[in-house]
Amino acid sequence: MKHYPRELRAWALLAVPVGVAEGEVAGVVVKNLYAGTVDGVLLNHAVALVSGAPAMANLLSFFWSGLAHGRNKIRFLFVMQVLCALSLLLVAAAPVSRAGLLLLTAGFVATRLFWSAVITVRAAVWRANYPRAVRANITGRLSVMSALLMMLAGLGTGLLMRAHVSGFRFMYPLAACVGILGAVAYRRLRVRGHRNLIEEERRSGGDRKERLLAPFAILRSDLQFRRFMFWMALFGSGNLMLTAPLIVSLSEHFALPPLVQLLVTSSLPLAVATLSVPLWAAYFDRVHVVAFRAWHSWSYVGANLAFCCALLLGSAALLWVGSLLLGVATGGGMIAWNLGHNDYAPPGRANQYMGVHVTLNGLRGLLSPFLGIALYEWLERSMPGGGRYALLLPLALNTIGALGFVRMARTRAVRPAGLQPSYRRRGTPS
Repeated sequence: MKHYPRELRAWALLAVPVGVAEGEVAGVVVKNLYAGTVDGVLLNHAVALVSGAPAMANLLSFFWSGLAHGRNKIRFLFVMQVLCALSLLLVAAAPVSRAGLLLLTAGFVATRLFWSAVITVRAAVWRANYPRAVRANITGRLSVMSALLMMLAGLGTGLLMRAHVSGFRFMYPLAACVGILGAVAYRRLRVRGHRNLIEEERRSGGDRKERLLAPFAILRSDLQFRRFMFWMALFGSGNLMLTAPLIVSLSEHFALPPLVQLLVTSSLPLAVATLSVPLWAAYFDRVHVVAFRAWHSWSYVGANLAFCCALLLGSAALLWVGSLLLGVATGGGMIAWNLGHNDYAPPGRANQYMGVHVTLNGLRGLLSPFLGIALYEWLERSMPGGGRYALLLPLALNTIGALGFVRMARTRAVRPAGLQPSYRRRGTPS
């Protein structure tokens, strides 16, 4: 627990650059800054790219995992955090032109690429520093604090854009400076048993070729993790497919100003997430990740259903209902995303299991947002105003994935390392 105060200070500062580069914030900035300047179809695909960048960047997770393998974790994370912050300067410098759209998009993508390295490797630090029985609680506290500051950073961006569409440029250099301060603070952190962790990685990781093939080896050898990843593929595709067409719809069908778009898609959900994280964390500490997902996934289904109804009925009020439910879902997602793989990973292989998880998430991020926008554009061409029906596909994928988690939870009793009882406990599916 002595590590916690230091981590809290560091992640408080690092949350600011991450907050202004979140997919929803980036999508709103791109859509509103370049509206009327570049071709509409190109612009919507740029929205898909930046909104999917947080997930898409995870395709490099095994590269980062391999790069950090057997090396000092804190030094590695420090370098990645600094590069992540510096990439925001490209966003601030982008002019309002076709070339500027490319530069701004590159800045957002680069920021998320370097942050994916942080996400991949920090899981090993958390596993080393915090026992399983309290890990979700600690992660929950860090997530609440991060979510609050990410919300404020996104809200600040929206307020600046309300004053002037290019006002966001003041936020990004500031966020970069704050992020660098966070990286400096994080560099002073210590990892419990760091030397043993590095030696264990070197013993268990094999040569570079084996590490590159590790995702396939893990999925081939670990049947339960493979099944979990299958349902995550369907469920997660629905979540990632939703954001881009939702942002475009808020602009084109509801004509909402940038600040309101940011409130609906980012700031309000993050605010609600700070309230739901402690509840989800307490539940996660008692159960296996499969049981957790069997309940938590339905909060995403409810959020997507509300957004679908809002667009199909033309009800702005339902957008706020969807935003609130999305916040509830996001709180649980923060916990499961950072810690879920640990319920499967043997000692010394947490990085590799996290690498599998985020790499597959990256593949979804590469495909799902573009499929969502392509469906939106096709429906608009076929039937003007029909783009709103594009949200039915992510809702269907969400629902199928949620049903898969329920089925898996009911047919397989697995307990996380460090917890003695089975996960079939009070409040879990049976």
